[in-house]
Amino acid sequence: ERASSDIQFLSIASRSPPFLFVVSVFILAAAVYLCLTMLFNVDRVKIEGNTLYEEMDLIKTSGIEKGENLFEVDIAYAEDKLYSVYSYVEEVEVKRSFPNAVTIKIVEATPFSVIEEADGYTLVSAGGKVLERGLEEVPHGMLSVRGISTVTNSEDNTKRKDLMMRIIGTMQELKMEDYVFLDLTD
Repeated sequence: ERASSDIQFLSIASRSPPFLFVVSVFILAAAVYLCLTMLFNVDRVKIEGNTLYEEMDLIKTSGIEKGENLFEVDIAYAEDKLYSVYSYVEEVEVKRSFPNAVTIKIVEATPFSVIEEADGYTLVSAGGKVLERGLEEVPHGMLSVRGISTVTNSEDNTKRKDLMMRIIGTMQELKMEDYVFLDLTD
């Protein structure tokens, strides 16, 4: 009797392609629903490479919330927000770690030089990121740069920033560590 009901079901399905399509769509919709509601929810956020900031502050700033679906985590937003809010974050990468975690990898900025400006000294990383403004004096052993601004975006200033970055890169490659002053004025 069971064999005859299986045969009967198969004969209905084979004569009715729309039936198979509807069943397939239903199964697919159920799988998507499960993935977006019950499975792959963020259970933990792991922070790697951070020594300067409170982990809870980083997580809050990233916008990633416990219980949020892993597929709905806005990776680009989290990376942009962390980079812009925390001055000592030189690079940040946010990755989904299946089945239930998010990993935030941080590369901390290393102070490399100061730029002389009207309101004091501006501390910058080797990558050119502004770390601190308004310093009253040059930190010991730090390269001091004159002739550019971190505020002005003129074409001339942009060229000087690019030149500074090339010079700093070359200095690092050649391990030139004893220099304390770079003048980029005309």
